[in-house]
Amino acid sequence: MAGALRTRFTTQGNSQSAIFSPDGRTVFFSSERSEHSGLYRKPVDGSCPEELIYQSSVSNLWGISPDGKFLLYSGSQGTWLLPDPLGAPGKSKPFQLLQIPTGTGSVQLSPDGRWIAYDSDESGRREVYVVPFPEAGAKRQISGAGGDRPRWRADGKEVFYFTLDGQLAAVNLAVRDGSFESGEPQLPFSLGMLLSGYVNYTYVVSADGQRILAAVPRTSSDGLTLVQNWPALPKK
Repeated sequence: MAGALRTRFTTQGNSQSAIFSPDGRTVFFSSERSEHSGLYRKPVDGSCPEELIYQSSVSNLWGISPDGKFLLYSGSQGTWLLPDPLGAPGKSKPFQLLQIPTGTGSVQLSPDGRWIAYDSDESGRREVYVVPFPEAGAKRQISGAGGDRPRWRADGKEVFYFTLDGQLAAVNLAVRDGSFESGEPQLPFSLGMLLSGYVNYTYVVSADGQRILAAVPRTSSDGLTLVQNWPALPKK
């Protein structure tokens, strides 16, 4: 857009993760402040000041259900859901979806809002699991021998994640008669050289699962790397 100007959206505290509401009109974000740290919301057009919708310690804001009824975030000892985040501020009370004292890494809601993929070291080794949403039931481990940073394909039929040695794995998923089924992890190619350390959201998957956009470490040619037609690349 010609002549577009950047406008600061928040003016207080240390704002962290942020997401859009399903209709794109509201931004939810977490913020650390000397007073009133927690979950906030604000209209995209800035027509109203930001509102504190729940005061709590929040480490990551992960997503919102497609119907806008639940906000998903990581807080004290696990993953929590805040009902009715678009309703009256301060009226809703969160409930714990996943209780994981040892810590949860990345969490992502499936495109249809029925499942959550997450990684956790609850077994002593970080693995990737899938559980029903919004009421967590029996979980299924989909990683083969360790994994983290899961990402859903847009149609919900595949989950990608990183193995502990830096390879990108893909798992086919299916739901039949309400029962969740997963295939064996496939290892199409390695991205270990592109990503270092435990950082969330360092890659995204295209809607058809055929392209990966990944962040790379700072080098002489900084930027992003787009991997196209990755199933056809040589396996390592």
